[in-house]
Amino acid sequence: MTQEEKKALCMDLEKKLGCSLSTLAELLRDLPNVEKSEVYEYDDSLKSKKSEYAMIALLLNELGVPAHIKGYQYLKEAIYICMHNPQFINQMMNVLYPSIAETYKVSPSKVEKSIRDAIATAWKKANNQKVQSTFSYIFDLSKDRPKNRQFIATVSEHLFISCNR
Repeated sequence: MTQEEKKALCMDLEKKLGCSLSTLAELLRDLPNVEKSEVYEYDDSLKSKKSEYAMIALLLNELGVPAHIKGYQYLKEAIYICMHNPQFINQMMNVLYPSIAETYKVSPSKVEKSIRDAIATAWKKANNQKVQSTFSYIFDLSKDRPKNRQFIATVSEHLFISCNR
């Protein structure tokens, strides 16, 4: 990034914040009870969350789920939630779909159908190597696609194992 681009970015931030960056820095320094370690822990958890979402996105892409359909976002969110709360896989209709629906301001049935359509779209391309390596020990790839619960559980478990190696 050039010096001019940095300056333009700073000016844009100052305009959006309504104060100078030096004023903001002073305000942040004056916040009580905020230890540097707490800030770094928060920053690390944010980085971790972003990297997990990136891993989910990469795997969904490799599995053939198109990123432009609504079910992709819902599926990505469902997998992330189930990676951290495996019990939600058994509470999809009562907990998982409604929480995603609330986030995206749609109905739980819309979330369920969009995820089902995303999986169906990806399953039509089920001849690729990643689908076979991820699902072949659970499903006969020549038969019907997996149900939402099976797909989400398999992918979230696959990613959970990959993240914790």
